[in-house]
Amino acid sequence: MKGLDPKSSCVVCVEVQFANKKMDHGSLRRVRLLQRAGPSGAVAVKRAVWPPEIPEIKKGQVSNTIFCVEFASASNREGDMTARVDVKTSTGGIPVEFKPSLGELLQPAQLMPAEFDSTMARMQGFQRVSSKFKAADIGPIPKAVLKHAAFTPVGKLAWKEGKLRLVGGLPAGNDLVLVLIEYTDGSGSITVCCDHAVAVNSVLNVVQRAVYRD
Repeated sequence: MKGLDPKSSCVVCVEVQFANKKMDHGSLRRVRLLQRAGPSGAVAVKRAVWPPEIPEIKKGQVSNTIFCVEFASASNREGDMTARVDVKTSTGGIPVEFKPSLGELLQPAQLMPAEFDSTMARMQGFQRVSSKFKAADIGPIPKAVLKHAAFTPVGKLAWKEGKLRLVGGLPAGNDLVLVLIEYTDGSGSITVCCDHAVAVNSVLNVVQRAVYRD
């Protein structure tokens, strides 16, 4: 991490896999990442730790590496924390944009089931959004949601009486985001509650993508 705080909501670490799928037998040489200027209006990158140059990736080989970025501040708006890089080789390069979703940037949080239910009951109006879904098999949903967003399960990561409770903290301010997924007889609903109207819709979109994985 070279001085970066891994617990900071301003720090994002990305694992990158390079694969040589060239049709000829040529190698990829001098593979490296170089920082570019961020998009207009986005949070500035304060500091970055880039991986060392990869001298060569032969045909059919893969190479994994990690880079870490510290943003000047955290944000609860989708797309604000974006890093732009150039992937360079000895023969050229391509621009790449790394844009973690708000769901991936959520911070750890803890609530007991009774606290979760009472907090959700108080949140109404702009603090609450809902969506319906249909599914024949709900077994994969809990793990699928956690692959898309950094939620903390309330209790065990399992259905209890047809309900799944998840919680997380927003990157800026650590305000709570509560997600309740309910299911019965082939139909279900997703309810997201949060004090931030913009964030609540962004999180709902992330959970929908996980639930509608097919």
